Amino acid sequence: MTDESASLSLNEVQAITEAVRATREHPAVTPGVSPRGTLALYRASSAYAAMQGRDYVQPDDVKRLASGVLAHLLLTTTRARLRGSAAEAIISEIVASVPVPVETISLPQKR
Repeated sequence: MTDESASLSLNEVQAITEAVRATREHPAVTPGVSPRGTLALYRASSAYAAMQGRDYVQPDDVKRLASGVLAHLLLTTTRARLRGSAAEAIISEIVASVPVPVETISLPQKR
């Protein structure tokens, strides 16, 4: 790890990937965020955590940054624009629908 970044657990990576994938399936978005957007959110989350003095990313870091990082990458459908759907609101909706990753710990069984 460098001083400028923090590590992401597999759960955070999966959550980011799932959120970006969901943009490709949202009815108000076409065609969705590209893999570059995924990388941008990884990097922003890592940098944000490091700026907070942590060497790991928390799910709230991803939620906090998702709209700012991804919204400008969305192309909304004409119908969504006519309804006044903002890209930021769509990203917030998508992020809220992605389950928060949870680390599971296996404890030894008592005999």
